[in-house]
Amino acid sequence: MKNIKYIVALILFIVFPVTINAATASISNVKIDGGDTATVGSEFIQGFNIQFSGIKKGTSDTLGIWLVAFELEYDENVFIIEKTSSSFDVWASTVYKENGKTYVISQFNKTSDSNACVDRVLYCADHYITINFYVKDTYQSSTMIKLKEVGAGVFQVSGALNPEYNTSDMIELEYNKTISKKITIKKPENATVNEPKSIVSSSKPTTKKTVTSKAKA
Repeated sequence: MKNIKYIVALILFIVFPVTINAATASISNVKIDGGDTATVGSEFIQGFNIQFSGIKKGTSDTLGIWLVAFELEYDENVFIIEKTSSSFDVWASTVYKENGKTYVISQFNKTSDSNACVDRVLYCADHYITINFYVKDTYQSSTMIKLKEVGAGVFQVSGALNPEYNTSDMIELEYNKTISKKITIKKPENATVNEPKSIVSSSKPTTKKTVTSKAKA
């Protein structure tokens, strides 16, 4: 867990120097959604769902999500990550590698989605993104995808029509269970393989400072 804690804490410290910890919200569950059979030479899409408790949308004591990060473990001899996406572009996600580990960081992307809250600078629902993998030419018959070391940055907001909040209202959430999914690999006799370029970066992403000290409705 200390890797994700360090990454999330570093990003939050750079953008918001003062943080606190509180038990008013939590990451309640983590899921990997999608099929369990991948075909060589084809795209393989999986959904990554981070579920929260204590995140509520309202005019008073609202909790909103600003950033979600997790470690993603997969076999690079089997998969190439070629794309990330979310409905209505709710999350702007970056995949990067550091010290041999791959991390996914999603920052809330100001949108008109109905679950956007606090003047649309925070998000008041579960986190969900999809990742498009390309299946390389491999002789393996199966592999594993693991989602682990989840962290999130949440703001606690008090107010009515014109909510006010500051950096001391930041809550850092953690989830330390590893979710594993076994994937069966099929290789057609005449599989055509045309490997795309990976989107995995070798440098930490920079985050946008979208949360301000005051949000006017």
